[in-house]
Amino acid sequence: MLSSACASSIVQGWSGPTVDDGIVYIGTMQGKLSAYDSSNGDPKWQKSLQVPVQSGFNFGCAPGAGAKPLAFYGNAAADSSSVFIGSYDATLGGTIYALNKTTGETRWQYPRADRIGSIAGSVAVSQGTVYFGSSDGKLYALSASNGLEQWTYSTGNKIWDTPAVVGNRVYFGSFDRNLYALNAADGSLVWKFETEGAITADPLVVNGTVYVGSFDKHLYAVDTATGKARWSFQADGWFWSAPALSGNTLIAGNLDGKVYALDAATGNLLWKYETKGAVRPSPAVSGDTVVVASEDKNLYYLKASTGAFIRATPIGVPILSSLTIQKGLVYVYTGQGLLIAFNAETGTRVWEASTNG
Repeated sequence: MLSSACASSIVQGWSGPTVDDGIVYIGTMQGKLSAYDSSNGDPKWQKSLQVPVQSGFNFGCAPGAGAKPLAFYGNAAADSSSVFIGSYDATLGGTIYALNKTTGETRWQYPRADRIGSIAGSVAVSQGTVYFGSSDGKLYALSASNGLEQWTYSTGNKIWDTPAVVGNRVYFGSFDRNLYALNAADGSLVWKFETEGAITADPLVVNGTVYVGSFDKHLYAVDTATGKARWSFQADGWFWSAPALSGNTLIAGNLDGKVYALDAATGNLLWKYETKGAVRPSPAVSGDTVVVASEDKNLYYLKASTGAFIRATPIGVPILSSLTIQKGLVYVYTGQGLLIAFNAETGTRVWEASTNG
């Protein structure tokens, strides 16, 4: 959802933080991919990513003549040398960018000429290949080194989630209501599992099981070998994002405002906790603490084993972006353009950095 005319150069999006090798990467509200020191928030580099537009489209508002900033809804992903992110533009389509991790300089972008559908999910990088879904209903596999297309697979509708690559399989869902398993090498179909609603939730693949939520209000456990359901659990609203695993407990947020904890083997409900707003991002787990972001403008810290309330940290705005926990810090990106690191155990604010510059 781009801002209109001369009101602002800010673009809407809910990209979340990605932490890799001591650096936090974030697709900002201003259409930049930025890098910060994960320990103290010091900026490393930022790269403005823009698309050309016809003369007069932006009325001189967007930075640079004939260009406008991009929106990012998915998170960045990194390998040993590059960081990757996909853009969303309902008019101009989507683009995957590969930047140098150290300098932020562009290494390649895809597509180079033709258009593809907008990209709402994050990219997955595995064994030298970049995988991502698009609003044109295709899953793409590109060479991570040069961006050359390796294969595509077409579904019956939009793909907004982030594929999970485990072993030689790629797992992802589609608005066509199916969960897919493809051969990672050539994109051939291994199996698909049909639900009764669109799938935007990223699949979680653990110990031979794919856990995925659907807009049919169910969370499913699907056998990776057969594509058959092991169990399903019904909530009161849509599952928008991936669950998290703490031991044998599966913890999932829901747009009904609740957090559900299930036995990962059976799907039996262990506990639930209700916030006052939709829980869109995936929960983040650190030890026996689970951190949940709600659209009621709070971060909730709960006991992962029991669901007991520990504390709530007010953020001031609804939280749509995914959370990341690493080395005892919870990283949150807010709609105000603040990247904040909290202590995962105490909830204290360790540092914050504004991405609005």
